[in-house]
Amino acid sequence: MSSPMRISDAIRAQLRAVLLEESDLIEFLSHARREEIDGDAGALRCSGMLPVRRPWDPETFEPRQVQVDLRWVEEAWEVGAVRGLEPSPA
Repeated sequence: MSSPMRISDAIRAQLRAVLLEESDLIEFLSHARREEIDGDAGALRCSGMLPVRRPWDPETFEPRQVQVDLRWVEEAWEVGAVRGLEPSPA
């Protein structure tokens, strides 16, 4: 996805909680499957598997099924929600 992206502080915090960076999410979005949300061409849901670092062993990764909701707002895609990144129980 080569268009500009807007990622809120809340989404950034969600990414940090599972040891991901914005660039990890943007890379995922460039390869994720996309579909319109409720027939709205200005809203997309991207889904796929995203490798997430294990909290107690950050050198290894576990695949997570992730869904990201995007909306086209003022010449950029805005990340509205990321589901599937909830931290694993210890």
